[in-house]
Amino acid sequence: MSLQYNEAITFGKSGTFAQLSPIGFDVSEDTNHSWTIVQSCEFQASLAIPRQDITFFIDATPFTVENKIASQSLFIYVNGLFQGFHTFRGSTVLQIAIRRHAITSRSTRIQFVLPDAASPSSLGMSADLRELGLAITEMRFDAI
Repeated sequence: MSLQYNEAITFGKSGTFAQLSPIGFDVSEDTNHSWTIVQSCEFQASLAIPRQDITFFIDATPFTVENKIASQSLFIYVNGLFQGFHTFRGSTVLQIAIRRHAITSRSTRIQFVLPDAASPSSLGMSADLRELGLAITEMRFDAI
């Protein structure tokens, strides 16, 4: 899918995110968010080559469990190049600068690595086997 800069990517069953060939995200729920469900997930997007660095926005809430999981760490890679890190302790709108040379004329691969993601099943909470990390409600690539 071709994305425009400054255009919101929406989530949930009726969101636009499902068009980006996501791997490791649950886009089946009829909500306004989608969960990351493995410790390494990714999606593909076609972006025009920018003239300068861009800003990546992500609005997300971490999967936390009192006395077990206090936060979720997120490492972001674009086409294999490390772009940033953040620890989510609550609902956050995160902004990360992405270097312009990370965006290529072919499809751009964005990878999230979430080493703290865990399944509710492994925590004795439910039978849910998904390794939950972040519930994402919106993302956007903005030209600066």
